[in-house]
Amino acid sequence: MVTSATLTILIVTIALSILIPVGAAFWWIHRHPAVDSWATVGVGLVVYILFAMLLETPFRGIAANFKNTPWLYALYGALLAGVFEEIGRWLGMRHIMKKGVDRLQRPGTPLLYGLGHGGIEMVIIGGFSTLSTLVLSFTINQTGPTAFLQKYPLLASTVKQLTGGAAGLFSLALAERIMALILQIGFSILVWHFVRTGKKFYWVGVPILVHAVVDFVPALSQAQAIGTVATELILLVLTVAFGVIMYRQWRQDSQAAVQTGTMEKKPNQKA
Repeated sequence: MVTSATLTILIVTIALSILIPVGAAFWWIHRHPAVDSWATVGVGLVVYILFAMLLETPFRGIAANFKNTPWLYALYGALLAGVFEEIGRWLGMRHIMKKGVDRLQRPGTPLLYGLGHGGIEMVIIGGFSTLSTLVLSFTINQTGPTAFLQKYPLLASTVKQLTGGAAGLFSLALAERIMALILQIGFSILVWHFVRTGKKFYWVGVPILVHAVVDFVPALSQAQAIGTVATELILLVLTVAFGVIMYRQWRQDSQAAVQTGTMEKKPNQKA
């Protein structure tokens, strides 16, 4: 049977996967209603769906050709995600700039964009995918593992994982979703910095490379070349290091916006 601890973790994961990005965006917009809006969140959301889910997906099947070479499999997957997501992010920032240079200059822009881009990823992977796992868990408990496997023998490995006390494993999955959101906001700050300061398009190579470096370890884990715990520990170190660097960059760019008079307008002024 699937334990109550595992069921609880699954429910918490679903709830937090929705509440964290939506709550963070609501909190920021509520504090800065004169200059920031849900439109920026929407741009990030649309870019993720278009570039990461629609345009990138047809190329993922090629990775199967490298399955027997873990490092090549991981390299391909990491670069694929980096290329599509960061080019999409760059174009998203350019779209925001076309709506008004002052919008691009606002410190809230990369945060809200990141919450849209990374938030919808968190909702889809951490929310919807986990919801299907939760429904499966309730079904297993209702019918019993043995009866369930007789009807769905191909799900044997999944049933074994769920009934084997996988609460700790799913806790790591929740932690990974939170780290992924932080990283997406960090990538958004990096691209925002380049677009805001007028850098040429070829500078998109920097966030592509950084994204690929971060994604390389999880991709190795998918190829079963590295353990889950080791993957999460390495990802934690990368997230903290990159997050600190990008936070400092964001503070620096925010101060520059204040000095040039492009930060928030007064509440009685239209954005």
